[in-house]
Amino acid sequence: MNQASNRLAVLAIAMVAMHVTGCTRNEAEPTEANLLDAFARSPDVCATRFPLPLEVPESERASAAKYPTMAPGRGPILLEAGLLEKTTVTREVRKYLGGSFMVEVDQYSLSEAAKSFFKPNGDVVGVDGKNHQQGRLCFAKRRVTAIKQIEPVGKVNLRDAVKVAYTYELAEVAEFAKSAAVQRALPSIAKAMEQSDGKATCHAVMTLVDGRWKTGRTPDSISECLVDH
Repeated sequence: MNQASNRLAVLAIAMVAMHVTGCTRNEAEPTEANLLDAFARSPDVCATRFPLPLEVPESERASAAKYPTMAPGRGPILLEAGLLEKTTVTREVRKYLGGSFMVEVDQYSLSEAAKSFFKPNGDVVGVDGKNHQQGRLCFAKRRVTAIKQIEPVGKVNLRDAVKVAYTYELAEVAEFAKSAAVQRALPSIAKAMEQSDGKATCHAVMTLVDGRWKTGRTPDSISECLVDH
């Protein structure tokens, strides 16, 4: 009797194991669980990208206070916040009809303290004709709090795609992102904060890559979030 009971117990365990194995989640399905996993794999929220070094000719220094979102104003603000370092160089500028003259240029480069927040995003040609790295300062982690709608959109770049409406909250917000001056220089930071905690419905197009869903554009693009009233 005991041997029979043992055999039944072993059989029951085997059937449970087979059932669990057969019900393994298909990561290629556009389910809420799979899409939440995709968001979790790409949590960084970053400000608008900009080139490094930021270069400000002496003729543009005076306009710094008037245009904080442009290089002349953004450089000093991010310098004061400890995110950039400044050096001043002298550069020769050639005239169109011959000859040249010298100008001073303030160069703002990434500080050591900011390197852990910086995410490279390609190169751009600077005013000196050389390639300069550009990127974004990532200032928080995004946690999706709810997926409100999943809409198939066919193919994007030959891959299956869905459009996802969701709300989010911000976590691990960097101290520099809380500065009003930094938010003026990088307004996408202020927007991301205003739209967090469920105050806005955001949209992202997600594509199927190697059997898993991948986020495309996310809250670092402020135009994709509509504030709920």
